[in-house]
This record gives sequence, structure tokens and C-alpha cells, in this order.
Amino acid sequence: MATPRPWKCCDVTLCTRSIPPTCSCQDVVDNCAPTCEDCNGYVHPPRRVCLDRYTGDPGPRCTGAGTGGN
Repeated sequence: MATPRPWKCCDVTLCTRSIPPTCSCQDVVDNCAPTCEDCNGYVHPPRRVCLDRYTGDPGPRCTGAGTGGN
């Protein structure tokens, strides 16, 4: 069984060029997804970014401008 992505969706992904890629989501959000293990404050708390890395497809982009989804 595959490990679930730490985010539901992501607008700003950083991925390696390896196969499969290792990705991180750089979306800055109010709260990280419950599956995120390393949720840290970013610039001006209470904004957060999930620092987890995921091996595989980074998943869908988030719907709506600026909603973020990690």
C-alpha cells in the first residue's frame, strides 16, 4: 500500500527529476493537513508550511486562487 501524500493538493510543488520524483509542497496555509508530520511556522505565524517530503506524484493543484492545501 502506498504512503498517502502529506497534502490533499498543492499549488507550489518542488520535485526532484528522479523517477519517481521526491516532492515537497511549498504552499503557505493557515493549517497543515492532518497527514503532515512536520508543520512549521512560516514568516508571520500563524501561517504554516508542511516540510514533509513525498516520493511519487505530487497530486492535484488546489482549486481556487491562493487556497493552498498542504
